Amino acid sequence: MSKTQALQICEEKQLLQRPPWSKQGPRRPKSDKYCDFHNEYGHNTNDCRQLEQEIERIIQQNPRIKDIIEKQNGGYQSNKRGRDGSKHLGPRQGPEPPRGNFQRPNPNQPGNNQGPPPPARGVINMIFGGLTDGDSNRARKTSSRKLSNMEIADHMVRTGPTLSFGSDDLKGLSDTTHNDALVIRALVTNYDVAWIFVDFESSVNVLFQETINQMDLGEYKVEPVVTSLFGFTGHAIRPTGLINLPLTLGKDRTSKTRIVSFIIVDAPSAYNAILGRPAMTIFMAVASALYQKLKFPVGKEIGEVQGDQKISRKCYVEEVRI
Repeated sequence: MSKTQALQICEEKQLLQRPPWSKQGPRRPKSDKYCDFHNEYGHNTNDCRQLEQEIERIIQQNPRIKDIIEKQNGGYQSNKRGRDGSKHLGPRQGPEPPRGNFQRPNPNQPGNNQGPPPPARGVINMIFGGLTDGDSNRARKTSSRKLSNMEIADHMVRTGPTLSFGSDDLKGLSDTTHNDALVIRALVTNYDVAWIFVDFESSVNVLFQETINQMDLGEYKVEPVVTSLFGFTGHAIRPTGLINLPLTLGKDRTSKTRIVSFIIVDAPSAYNAILGRPAMTIFMAVASALYQKLKFPVGKEIGEVQGDQKISRKCYVEEVRI
């Protein structure tokens, strides 16, 4: 387990003691390295020595926390080194994997597809984080128990037109053999916001601080957020807050407006906003990057939002540069 993940667990248990100056916010100029423990730029969270000492202190005073950490992601690995210079990794988690000349089967060779598949050697779950199902550990557990107690419905409760994609949806695309992300335009509080990334894997909707700065929000209030966001690399980003704003997809008769919760993130990005699974659920929308289109029911009709391939590729180049 990384220090970032251990930090989140200790913080949720209200055992973490941050430095007093961390409440004042970053004092150094922005850089590519940010420490969530110090709330300061200059070094990464996973490289923070003081955070490592704080986690070790918590583990020594609370043996139960050590058990919680060890049960998740293989345990917490300390950076402390022994006398021989090697890293001390703590107790080994599980038996040592067998060694030997293991050769992976070649699926292209005849005979490998015959017979039942071998049993799974393990389970690899998705790593991600955010405010899905609540901003506290208790809320997330309640949501999990609720799903476990629900029975599978034998019929669909929701009715409406069938959302599907076909060859007609490819008309107007500059390149039909592409690998472009779906980037759209939409109305957010009556602002025409471009460069919105539709991210099927995101557990939250994100509105970046620079976009917020260009809006006159007036009556809309920003609520505090406790849970950090985790991306693919496992690094944590502490959101500025949460705000509920009206989002309109589509145009004219087939437009649809819903109140959407956005997590505000103060970080550089090529995009103005990210629409994740929560927004797709609210609009009952289905998106396709291949067809560069997002569809959603509007009564008995179907609303559509067309993506922009040129903007998508510009965003990709800019995002990689950042």
